[in-house]
Amino acid sequence: MQRHQHHDIDDTVCPPSAPFLHPRNSPRRRPRSSTSALSPSQRFRGPSTSRPAIRINDRLPVVEISSSDSDRQSDDELPTVTVKDLRHEVKRLKEGIALTQEQCNKAEKKSEEAEAEARSAKKRANKILAAKELEVAEWQSKYNLLRAQSMDAFIFDRSVRCGICEGLMWVPCALAACGHVFCFTCLHSWFQAILDNFRLQYPDYNPREHSAAPLTAEERLQFIGIQYAHEAIPILRTKVPIHPHYTCPDCRGHVSQRPVVIYALKNIITELGSIRRLEPLGSNGEQDWENFWPSRTQLRQ
Repeated sequence: MQRHQHHDIDDTVCPPSAPFLHPRNSPRRRPRSSTSALSPSQRFRGPSTSRPAIRINDRLPVVEISSSDSDRQSDDELPTVTVKDLRHEVKRLKEGIALTQEQCNKAEKKSEEAEAEARSAKKRANKILAAKELEVAEWQSKYNLLRAQSMDAFIFDRSVRCGICEGLMWVPCALAACGHVFCFTCLHSWFQAILDNFRLQYPDYNPREHSAAPLTAEERLQFIGIQYAHEAIPILRTKVPIHPHYTCPDCRGHVSQRPVVIYALKNIITELGSIRRLEPLGSNGEQDWENFWPSRTQLRQ
């Protein structure tokens, strides 16, 4: 069952008595020339400025619109199905948005927790770093103190060692002429070597005779008087026998007196040796210089 819907056309253009023909079924008409529509009197009048009348029926196509019941029924059901689908799509989108929002909230919460953990870790690291820096400063201070002490100990250790054997001077002996200090053992060996070399040239040398002449001359000067000293001294010098020339091991200065023991330094070295569990070496350095410089008591015997 089809319904035919026709467009209303003006009666002046298409009269009602004109039959309705579909464009597909209507026969094609040859267009009339403008001259055939004119009367014989108008054909030879020449060109006219007015446009000829055109029939709209020949120009305007007729459109036929028809719809079946099934088409109308599908058109009625289409909005219902589309709204249902749209509602389902909207629901699905809302659920997706809610899920995304939930995930964003969880991610934001995790991010905040991570930031809090990072801040806490940074605080702990700063505390550990400060403690380590303090510990390093303490160790640096201790190191500087130990270094200074070790330097002082090194300098002190160098000061209490003999310049000849580089050992501890258990009996430090100072030379009166120059002030240099050596251990008794090295200094005694040094003077003994000089005496041995001298005796190779003078086998009959006697240290007591060498020391007796000045004493005798000194005693004689006390009786001569100061006014005759300038005459007595050259004579007494001729009486003095030849003797070894003892020198300092360091500066080679002349040594005419026996060395002197420095007891204060000796006590310090003894304490240092006891800490290091070392045994003292050498003699006491008091009675072993008789072969070089005899005492007056032995000269008078």
